[in-house]
Amino acid sequence: MFAFDINTDGKYFYIYNGSNPHYILVFDQNGKYILQINKSGRGPGEYNTLSDFYVDDEYLYVLDELMQKIF
Repeated sequence: MFAFDINTDGKYFYIYNGSNPHYILVFDQNGKYILQINKSGRGPGEYNTLSDFYVDDEYLYVLDELMQKIF
């Protein structure tokens, strides 16, 4: 299954293309690449699979359905 998601906090765009390894790309309002968010792993604060994500004014939330956790 292929998943694609894009969210915005009003300042940046966050794009997840559903590929493995699981990461989110961040772009500014002009489309300029800012950074890649990749916290996949098995340590503290890391996710095993990126199932879904949400952003608001303060935080980026990542859902890991396999571990049944939100980071």
